[in-house]
Amino acid sequence: MTYCYSIHDILTVESDVSLHIPNYFLTDSVSDPDIRLRKQSFDVGREQLRKKKRKDYTVWVDDQSIVFSYEILDLRLRLSGFDEQTVIDVTPRLWSQSENDIHKLVQELLQLHLLDNGYSFLHAGAVTVDDKLVLLPAIGTTGKTYTSLSLIDGESRNILSDDRVIVSNDGTVYSYPNVVNTGPYILENEAIPELSVNPRISSYLADIPIFSILFGKFYWIYPSKSAEIPDRVLVDSGTPTHAFTFSAGDAETPKPISREEMVRRGMIQHYDTFNPFSNYLLNYSTFLLDYDLTNAISDAREIISSALEGVDCYDIENGDKSEYPKQILETVK
Repeated sequence: MTYCYSIHDILTVESDVSLHIPNYFLTDSVSDPDIRLRKQSFDVGREQLRKKKRKDYTVWVDDQSIVFSYEILDLRLRLSGFDEQTVIDVTPRLWSQSENDIHKLVQELLQLHLLDNGYSFLHAGAVTVDDKLVLLPAIGTTGKTYTSLSLIDGESRNILSDDRVIVSNDGTVYSYPNVVNTGPYILENEAIPELSVNPRISSYLADIPIFSILFGKFYWIYPSKSAEIPDRVLVDSGTPTHAFTFSAGDAETPKPISREEMVRRGMIQHYDTFNPFSNYLLNYSTFLLDYDLTNAISDAREIISSALEGVDCYDIENGDKSEYPKQILETVK
């Protein structure tokens, strides 16, 4: 079976396996995909490649591709093309043993291709409030999902995503609706019963520091839901008018901050999720293939800064998540 994805007509992906890309972008076929993943056995053309021995595996490289090979075990991955079409070949045995690592590699490659086209992922929730669009950039587990889902009413307030969006240097924000994973907190919203959850015990324990740490490390120990955002409350794109980030305190109203400060915080939160230098396969490949991965930082900053041009930016200095939706609505309206 072939899985094809068209991401807002910006990028296309074709894969022999299902990827961690929202089903929202599944399509019947794509032509000349930007990223292609093929799960298949393949041989290394040693006579055409340069060899480098690395601990218990071998790296083969030419000007266009790199192969990571554990020769005896038939564990091989070939990566080729960064400037135009990227092709990933992975042997079935390696896929079965390192599936999560390859999914992470694909996510980082998506970001590089977005940057090449003037777009970037942003680690943020995004909701509409009447004719306005609110961005919620935040570090993981600090309240993006709770706040995004709490704001939905299915009428004048809907959602683009609870965790990740695509921003453009022309100011447009695009949805990227991954599967939602609710946290340990109570969330009751009649507009989205599919995503409502009432874990009273874990909600109480999550406010106790030691349990908060445990929940952050071992998310499977608290009751939660994993579900897709229903289409009836999903918005495809829009232009941001407001952005809120979250920090500590007990303030009753959000504090205005500069766009430069929001960009700084947004970049920190962005690299909480997207850090190409932490992906060994990508990092070593770009090193040997003379691709300048350091440009990813400056390019993302420039695009995120452009996307926030003219946006009213605020910091909610309050540690109580239940305050966030109320303060946002009062400020926006």
